[in-house]
Amino acid sequence: MLLFSCSLNDKSIESKIVSELQDIKELNLSNYNDFDWDSVIILNPYSNIEKIEKEKDINLSDVSTSIERLDNINLVVFLKNVKAVKYSEVHRSIADFDNYQDIIEKQNANFKLISDLKDNCTC
Repeated sequence: MLLFSCSLNDKSIESKIVSELQDIKELNLSNYNDFDWDSVIILNPYSNIEKIEKEKDINLSDVSTSIERLDNINLVVFLKNVKAVKYSEVHRSIADFDNYQDIIEKQNANFKLISDLKDNCTC
């Protein structure tokens, strides 16, 4: 018997985000084309996944619920047809965001670094 897990958590996305913020001080998620997605939602610490699913009419059933109890990460969730296809836990020491829980269309998923305090930034 062969068992395997198909996790939507993509740790390489966090690496790309770190690199992009360090190199150009911008985060252009709209250029992330390694997988098929059409929008993104960023969840802040202690977000209630079930509540957000109902409010936004999206499917986050395959997304980690770690965001509900952790305060040191943001959850960047990529959606395709209102269903999560990939996500990344991005430590807040890397990036913190101003527009939590908005569904952002792919072509508009671009952020600029607006403050750089020590090793922490706000996008």
